[in-house]
Amino acid sequence: MNVKQHSLSFPIYDENWDAEEEYRLIELAGSYGLGNWLEVSEQLGSKTKEECYEHYMKVYVKSAKWPCPDIDKDFNIDEDKMRERKRQRMNRIEAAANVQPKPEGEAIQSLPAEHEIHGYMPKRNEFEQETDNDAEQLVKDIEFIDEDSKQDKELKIEMLEIYNKKLHRRREKKDVINEHGLLDYRKNVANEKKRPREEKELVAKTKPFARILTNKDYTSFVEGLMRECQLRQQIAKLQEWRKMGITNLKDGKLYEKAKSEREQSRETASRPSMSIASDRLAAKYAANVPPVRATDTANSSSKHSRKSTPTSSLDDLEGADLLLPAEKKLCEHLCIHPKPYMVFKEKLLQAYARSGGHLQRKQAKELVEQPSKGDILLKIYDLFVEMGWVKLPPAIGSSGITIENGLVENGNGSRNDENVERGVI
Repeated sequence: MNVKQHSLSFPIYDENWDAEEEYRLIELAGSYGLGNWLEVSEQLGSKTKEECYEHYMKVYVKSAKWPCPDIDKDFNIDEDKMRERKRQRMNRIEAAANVQPKPEGEAIQSLPAEHEIHGYMPKRNEFEQETDNDAEQLVKDIEFIDEDSKQDKELKIEMLEIYNKKLHRRREKKDVINEHGLLDYRKNVANEKKRPREEKELVAKTKPFARILTNKDYTSFVEGLMRECQLRQQIAKLQEWRKMGITNLKDGKLYEKAKSEREQSRETASRPSMSIASDRLAAKYAANVPPVRATDTANSSSKHSRKSTPTSSLDDLEGADLLLPAEKKLCEHLCIHPKPYMVFKEKLLQAYARSGGHLQRKQAKELVEQPSKGDILLKIYDLFVEMGWVKLPPAIGSSGITIENGLVENGNGSRNDENVERGVI
C-alpha cells in the first residue's frame, strides 16, 4: 500500500493515533532506534516523547495478543474530527517548544564540550570513535536462515562470540575512564600542571595499573610512589651534603640557599662557558700560585685585591654554586678556581678519614709533592679546622710538652698561655 496516495486519518489501535502516525512511529523507531523517543517525537511532530513511549509499550509490547497488536477494535470517529484533533496537538506542541524555560542554578561555564574534546556523548555513554570501531562491520550482514549448513551456523556463532568479546573490552575501557574521572578535562589538566617533572614521569609510568585498580587504590598507590620518590631525593641531598663536608642542618641550609641563588643567576644573567681545556688551565694556574701569607695580606690589601678573583667572577665559574661563603672567600684569597679547590678538598677529607681523625698539619702538607700545593692544602686545612670539619689532634714535643688547642702543658701538669702555631712544637 502506498501511504502517500491514501488518506490515513483514521485510528487503528488507539483513538488518539491515526494510521499515518502509527506508520510513522514504526518507521522512525526502526530508523533512530528504540529508546530514542525524543528524536522520534521531533520527526513525528504531533506527539511528545512520553506519548510515543507510552503508546509503543501499550500497543506493541503489552498487547494482549503479543507479539502482535490487538486489531479487534472499532472506532466511530469522523476523519475530519481526527484531522482537527491532530492539528490542535501539533499547534500545542509547537507552542510549548517555543517557550524555553531559563536554566536554574549556577551559570554554565565556558568549558570545552565533551564531544569536542573526546567525541564523547554522555547521554549515550558512547564515543564517536569506539574501540575496535569496525567491529560491527563484521556482523552487520549475518543472518540465520534455514538453508544454512551446520558449518555455516558454527561460523556465524563464532563471529558473534568474537564480537561479544570486543564489546566486553570496549565496556571495560569505558568503565576505567568513568572510574578514574578521565573525562573531567579541566580537573585533570590542573592536577597535571601542579606536579613537578619527576612526578609527571612517574604518574605516566603507573597509568597501566589503573586498569586493574579502583580509583581509591590507584590514588593510594601513586601517592605511595611519590612519597618514596621524595624520600629518595631527600636521601640524595643528604648524601651530597656529606660529600661536601656538611655535617649540620645550618650549613646545609646555607649550601642550598647559595645553590638556589646560583641557579637563579644562570637564568637571568649570561655567563661564560668553561671548556675542559680552560678547567685544566685553571688547575695548572692554581697549582703554580705561591701561598699568600697573612702578613702580606694585612700590609698590602690593595695588592691582594688585584690578585684575588672578584666575587662576581668567582660566582660565574663552574662549581661555585657548590661552595659555602667561607670556601668562596678562601678561593678568592688563594686565587684558585672552585674545581681545583674541590680536588684539594676531596684529597684532604679522604686522608683525614684514613687517619682515623688524627691528621696533623705536617701530614696534610705531605699529601702533595709540590711545595706550592702543600701550602694551599695547609690553608684549606686551617679552614676545615675553623669550620669543625677537621679536629686538630694534640701534639707532643720532644721535651714532654703537650700542645692542645693553643695551650702549652708542661710535664708537671701546668699550662702556659702561650700562642703557638697549631700542631708545631
